[in-house]
Amino acid sequence: LGRAIKLLRQAFRVDPAYVPAYLHLGRIYDQAGDLEKAMSTYRQALRRDPNNPEIYEAMGNLYDRQGHTDRAVSFHQRAKVLRSGPKPDR
Repeated sequence: LGRAIKLLRQAFRVDPAYVPAYLHLGRIYDQAGDLEKAMSTYRQALRRDPNNPEIYEAMGNLYDRQGHTDRAVSFHQRAKVLRSGPKPDR
């Protein structure tokens, strides 16, 4: 995992706006049990791409595992809304 983290951090230096790298790093921290770093990384991703449903889903899952059910539901709902896309004009 250390090598993966190092490579992802290098990716940030090349392109600080590359959101998939933040998502991958957040998942690595999450799987390693470092929930604070995972959440911090997801928040960085969210600041860069506030309309990305994958970020809301990941944060919702993390909140759920931490027992923050209300926050988890809110983030999952936001992910669902973003996935549904804009409503067509009628």
